Amino acid sequence: MAFLRVALGVRRGLPGKIVVAMLLGGLLVLTACSESNRPELTFFNNTDSLICFYETEPVQGACPEVMPHSKVQFRGECSQSGEQPMVVVLTSAAEQREVYRRTASCQEWKESGTLIIERREDGFLITDSLPD
Repeated sequence: MAFLRVALGVRRGLPGKIVVAMLLGGLLVLTACSESNRPELTFFNNTDSLICFYETEPVQGACPEVMPHSKVQFRGECSQSGEQPMVVVLTSAAEQREVYRRTASCQEWKESGTLIIERREDGFLITDSLPD
């Protein structure tokens, strides 16, 4: 705190504490505002397979994991308006192939961001809660 007071040119005492409290309060408000537009996606992997999830495109050599028989939450990156499109891509780690791709606005993902992953004889069945 002493460094902050010196950097701001604030003397010790009540005025300095008020300035520091105002700065910290402003920082908390900015953080809360930036987090409020980030949709939280929830993946339920009801399979024996490891699934990788990506925002936009798969990345070679990287696999943000949805472990078999698990629930994972992920926060997407969005603009303040919430109207920008966000692409969610799922791949099968073992087969290294895309099994799901869907684009919706950040606001739509925020309102309906649940994906259920199931295995069928011919591949994967991914059910999302987005409107059609």
